[in-house]
Amino acid sequence: MTPKETMYKKLEVMEDIQLTSNLLTLQANVLEWVKAKPGNKKLNEVCDAVVKVSFTCNKLQLEKNNYHIAMQEYRHDSLRAVQRARKAEDKITELEKQLAIYKKKEELGL
Repeated sequence: MTPKETMYKKLEVMEDIQLTSNLLTLQANVLEWVKAKPGNKKLNEVCDAVVKVSFTCNKLQLEKNNYHIAMQEYRHDSLRAVQRARKAEDKITELEKQLAIYKKKEELGL
């Protein structure tokens, strides 16, 4: 992972923590208000909305993390394929040299 990617990852983690912290604060305050005034229809609507927003935020965070995991796996697989191709090319070059030597020996009758 490059230093730039590491920095972005740290920033994303900090943003996720800040978002989660803000949502928890909001949830705690709204819950306290609902307990104080359980019959307030508007306040109950706000409570439901906060819960829905929280679930949506959690879902989006999970999807983002899964995307990053998938991209890391894709990069790893791609890098592995390139390394295998280079290794195969090196082996082909080596075998072609050996074949040329054997052909030359055959031409010379050795």
